[in-house]
Amino acid sequence: MKPTFSTLRRPNLKPMVVGWRRLTARATAFIQIRPFSSFLGLLAVMVALVVIGNWLRKPPAQPTAAEPEPKPVSTYTLGGNPTVSVQAKVDKSGVITVVAQTAGIVNKLNVTEGQSVYKGQRLVSLASNYQGANAASLTRQLSQRSYQHTLDTYDTQKALIQQQRELADKNEVQAKELRAIGREAESDTRTLIDLNNEIVSYLDQQLASYEASNVNGSNDAVINDLKGAKAQVLGGLSGLKASLNASEYTNSEDEEIAGITGLVRATTHKQLDLQEKALDLSRDVALLNVRLAQVGESLMYPAAPSAAVVERVHVSVGQAVSPGMPIATLTAKQGTVNLEALVAAPIAKQVSLLTPSVLLIDGQQLKVTPRYVSTEPTNGSLYSVLFTLSDELAAQVHDGELVSLTLTLGARANQDAYIPLDAVYYSQSGAYVFIADTAQTPARAKVQKVTLGHVYGPMVEVIDGLPAQVMVILDRNVVDTDPVQPAGEIAQ
Repeated sequence: MKPTFSTLRRPNLKPMVVGWRRLTARATAFIQIRPFSSFLGLLAVMVALVVIGNWLRKPPAQPTAAEPEPKPVSTYTLGGNPTVSVQAKVDKSGVITVVAQTAGIVNKLNVTEGQSVYKGQRLVSLASNYQGANAASLTRQLSQRSYQHTLDTYDTQKALIQQQRELADKNEVQAKELRAIGREAESDTRTLIDLNNEIVSYLDQQLASYEASNVNGSNDAVINDLKGAKAQVLGGLSGLKASLNASEYTNSEDEEIAGITGLVRATTHKQLDLQEKALDLSRDVALLNVRLAQVGESLMYPAAPSAAVVERVHVSVGQAVSPGMPIATLTAKQGTVNLEALVAAPIAKQVSLLTPSVLLIDGQQLKVTPRYVSTEPTNGSLYSVLFTLSDELAAQVHDGELVSLTLTLGARANQDAYIPLDAVYYSQSGAYVFIADTAQTPARAKVQKVTLGHVYGPMVEVIDGLPAQVMVILDRNVVDTDPVQPAGEIAQ
């Protein structure tokens, strides 16, 4: 049988209730008998409880905070000549990368690393196919043979042209002589014409006589014969007159008629001049074709542009190359190293050519003086500031490397200052910077609200908010009132 709630054993609380009632009755009786003593006792108990409670709630003792170490920070000091930090690109004119100018197959390597080469020395040999054939060389040979043929026949063709000129001149002389001969023959023709005219007159007289005495047609036969003879004489006379007219026209010294031969001679000379010029042109074109073919052939044999040392050969035998692919890197024995910094127009106009700028190489600050500042934009809207490095500095940089450069500007015409953009913080209320408050020991970072102007590259113009000689903190790891230690100061 499972126990129920009624069968479970209940605790006996009656003795405890009885004891508590007795204790309460005694305490009440004691308080009634000695109220003052009871009050003092209760007061002492309460004081003790308060003391014990305060002791239990006492927080552990906190160690005294030590003054933090000052943070080393880079600063930008306003005052004097301003400076601008920029990136400059290294341009080594002595480092030359020879690239392929045409497609081909590397057939032979003519140099090795470390070898000294002279100007024009072949570096590698290219071919048109893997068997070593060279189409450019064949084209050059074809052009050279054509040019040689032109040279071989040039003098002969020149001589033929000259002979044709002489023939034209002689034809004109011959025409003059023929006209003179024709004029001499004209007198004989005129004599024959006069004789024929006399014969015609005689025949006319005979005909008139026979016709007058022709009785009953007795002279008809004679008259007919005379008329036939007259007709023959008139026919000859007509031919002689036509021949005389043609001879007089042909052999005339009239300018319009006689000038035909001169015009023919002049036309022939001009045609021969054109032919001679065409001959000279064909010779020159043949020579240019040879030179063009030689240039095309030279592309198959990349050569050193100057005396240099081979630093690296980038290709191997059998490798296919395309235009623009590096063939070899050379270091010229004589070359210069330049730095180019691109800046905005307001900064370019203020760069000092007398005060050295600061070049940062491997943590070292080196002084360099600008060689030239461009007067016109050279890259978009930016101007070039050029430097030439000494041989000692040139050995510490590489071609195409970007280095940090601090340009020194000339004295400002106004009181506006320039600070790096990295030092500026922005909030809803405006722009502010941290400055080093050196009036405290150690110096403390202090928030300073500023009014900004135009941005020039990595620098921004400060119109208001920064007094002279103040040190602007460039590091962004500080907050207001942080102790700081200015280090690596850059004076503006």
